[in-house]
Amino acid sequence: MEPRNRECGATALGRRLSAEGGWPTLSPFRGAVAYVEVAAVGETLPDMPIFLKPEFYVLAPLEETYRITWEDFFPAPMKRLLEPSAGNPGET
Repeated sequence: MEPRNRECGATALGRRLSAEGGWPTLSPFRGAVAYVEVAAVGETLPDMPIFLKPEFYVLAPLEETYRITWEDFFPAPMKRLLEPSAGNPGET
C-alpha cells in the first residue's frame, strides 16, 4: 500500500477510475495522505488501516467482516434480491 497525496492521489484516481467504468478504490486517509488500494469484484478485500491518530492505526479485516455480516446477520429476503437467480440467464 503506497501513500498518495489526497488531492492528486485518492480523489483524482477514484474520479478517473469511476468515470472510465473502472475499479472501486479503498482509500483510508492519514492527514493529507491517502493509502490507495484498488479493488475488483471477486477478489479478497485487503485489511485496511483505520487511523485513530495521525501516527496510530488499527487494521480493519474487511473481507472477514463482510463475510460474517453476509452469512450471519444480513436478512435472507434481502440476500435473494442481490444474489443471481437460476432462472435469469442474464445473471451469472
